[in-house]
Amino acid sequence: MVADPSLGFNLTHIGTMTSIFPMAYGVSKFAAGVLSTGVSARLLLGLGLMATAAVNIGFGASSSMALFCALWGLNGMLQGVGAPACANILTRWFAAKERGTYWGMWNIAHNLGGFLAPVIVGGCAKAFGWRWGMFTPGLIGLAVGLLVLAAVRDKPADLGYPSVDAPAPAATAAAAKQGAAQPQQQQEEKPKASSGMME
Repeated sequence: MVADPSLGFNLTHIGTMTSIFPMAYGVSKFAAGVLSTGVSARLLLGLGLMATAAVNIGFGASSSMALFCALWGLNGMLQGVGAPACANILTRWFAAKERGTYWGMWNIAHNLGGFLAPVIVGGCAKAFGWRWGMFTPGLIGLAVGLLVLAAVRDKPADLGYPSVDAPAPAATAAAAKQGAAQPQQQQEEKPKASSGMME
């Protein structure tokens, strides 16, 4: 962007613009954590990803410093919903004994994205101009967002599966049998107590 003379930006402008993102992201991440407990995590993740993708495309089509700042702040706010939504989905789909494995796989995505972004996005920006450095992740984000909406479900019950934290059927049957046996045992003990008092 700095190399594009038509924009008239310098490093100070870029620094001002990019400093907005982490502030918006931090506020959004907290708010989304509260929101994700009452809203579909699938919709929050999928629609949030598609919205931030659209913002990236709009950013690539812009030329105004004020619009750049507004869009970059909005981008930070929209990206902040991703982590709470993913945490909600992972917690509901994987039991505590296996959750660490899948949390680790999810965390790798941040590093993998950090590795691939300069290769894919940087390559497009170098070949076609800086605007394609924004269009490319935007188009990828739209595709992945549609995939999330089509393939992901909030919880196993949405597909007819039991909850991952539900007790095993054998344990449930044993607990029910024990619960049914207790009233009968209490009734048997009452006559014994009565006969003891009569003696």
